[in-house]
Amino acid sequence: MYKIILTFIHEERIKENFDIYLFELDNDDMKKIETLDTKTSSFFSHQDPGIIEWFGQLIQERRQ
Repeated sequence: MYKIILTFIHEERIKENFDIYLFELDNDDMKKIETLDTKTSSFFSHQDPGIIEWFGQLIQERRQ
């Protein structure tokens, strides 16, 4: 279970943080975001069966 701890004390600031629809992305913004996807991982290959198996084993070990 996770709990959220707000560090803001002003009611107006708290309301602003909860209003997630306060902004819009235009086509230029979306194009810039699309360029961030390099279709590769900085950490490991999601397509490598050996990596997938290792990761699965790691999860199983940590559950015990």
